[in-house]
Amino acid sequence: MEFAEDTHVENAGTFTIYLEDHTAGNVIKMYAHPIARMDRDLLNNPDVLFAGYRMPHPLENKIEIKVQTNGKIRPTEAFARSISNVINELDGVGNEFEVFFALLSDSCSVPSRTSRRPSLYNKSSFPFS
Repeated sequence: MEFAEDTHVENAGTFTIYLEDHTAGNVIKMYAHPIARMDRDLLNNPDVLFAGYRMPHPLENKIEIKVQTNGKIRPTEAFARSISNVINELDGVGNEFEVFFALLSDSCSVPSRTSRRPSLYNKSSFPFS
């Protein structure tokens, strides 16, 4: 990852992230831009004036994320907060999934994730052989 300060716009800069695509770009942007007004996103940060991303070319595995702030915080700080918020949000989703899966496993006979599945090549594993 690289950061380059914008020489034409105050309190702005571009982050270049290699080996990523639209999936990461859109998530990070949404957690950086003020327009979305969703909880904990870059766009909801009152100090962020603009956040957007682009993929310079479809055959290049990189995205560029531009962040402009009002000067109270630096673009690097807004970006770091955004990344932390994305990580926290994904941890929360993972925790909710684990709770749901545990409840589902308790309420019905769902095989555990560690149980061994029958081999497709073992004839004794087929019920009608």
